[in-house]
Amino acid sequence: MKGSVTKVKSKTGDTWRIFTDGPRGIGGRRNRITRRVKGTKSEANRELRKLIKEVEDQTFVRPTDITVREFIETRYLPVIEASVRATTFENMVRYVRAYISKNIGDMKISDLTTERVQELYSFLSERGGRNGRPLAARTVLKVHQALRNALDRAVDWELVARNVATRAVHPRPERVEFQVLNPAQVEAMIEEIGQTNPWAETIVFLAFYTGLRRSELLGLRWLDLDLGRATLSVRRSYHRLDDRSSVINPPKTARSSRSVALTASTVTRLTMHLAEARRTAGIMGKKLDENDYLFPWKDGQPFRPDSVTQVFRRAAKKLGFTRLRFQDTRHTHASLLLLTGAHPKIVSERLGHASVAFTLDTYSHVLPGLQEAAADRLDQLMTGTGSIGPSSGTTAIGKTI
Repeated sequence: MKGSVTKVKSKTGDTWRIFTDGPRGIGGRRNRITRRVKGTKSEANRELRKLIKEVEDQTFVRPTDITVREFIETRYLPVIEASVRATTFENMVRYVRAYISKNIGDMKISDLTTERVQELYSFLSERGGRNGRPLAARTVLKVHQALRNALDRAVDWELVARNVATRAVHPRPERVEFQVLNPAQVEAMIEEIGQTNPWAETIVFLAFYTGLRRSELLGLRWLDLDLGRATLSVRRSYHRLDDRSSVINPPKTARSSRSVALTASTVTRLTMHLAEARRTAGIMGKKLDENDYLFPWKDGQPFRPDSVTQVFRRAAKKLGFTRLRFQDTRHTHASLLLLTGAHPKIVSERLGHASVAFTLDTYSHVLPGLQEAAADRLDQLMTGTGSIGPSSGTTAIGKTI
């Protein structure tokens, strides 16, 4: 690759213009790269060789005055909006505006350094939350991911030479502690909600008995139920955005799209719910359609997710479960299944987890007890001291497996 050095007139000493050609643009348009260098001609030639090497190594970036806020909010976010889920994009915008633009948004993106990014993470961890409180490590991680992904695109667009967020150290989130109810407590929660907010009773019942996510429950339509076969199909999820619009998303992953077997009590509950839905439709002069939602509001759209959560929290608080969250219905379902001896793979399939390994890691608190029970059963099998023993024969073992 060739380049040139030419002297230019200057009142402040010897000044040289160096230039070389970068990759040609659309239609073969020439892409000339120039710089001004003060000093001797030897120094100018040295800078030219450096410039040529940057172009050849694809590390050259043109000087820019664009700020971090301008780049992320007006260039990066509009480009990726169509490629991510609406809920993901909404959360990303929230993290960018509340934590990135607010604190380093006025900096030129070319002036951003790893040290400055590290200072941002330290500030957020110490007093970046509401009223100067520490921001949760998990939230700082989300901020880091948003900034790192944005700067990856800035590198691709040749606005910066490298991603300075890559080497910044973010706090490691602690494992989230979840609450697991016993069967009596589950029934108490369902009964309490049934007495105070009957419209939410079947939603909460189904959450405990199937392990579905809140968004999956609210996205259910009647066509997803096969009460004759006692199965339920998860095909979509329902979400409400900050602007009060709603979106229907396909399941999060391929494994999230699944069929869930229903217990006899769940079939009975849903049969009653179906009869009530038909009665309500008849009062309104309509006929229940298979595309109707299982849990509709007056406008035919699903109940508001936040309303379901608020009802759940109030019931939990009244019963003394002050730390219980709606997603703990899912954890309770999985934990109780494992305690019954259900195979982890079956539990993983019911929850729609990406892998059995994730299920085992998430519910490792249940496994020690299961391992002890398995050891006891093995001892009974080998010694014949319990209900399982050699006299049961290989047929019984085969049936058990």
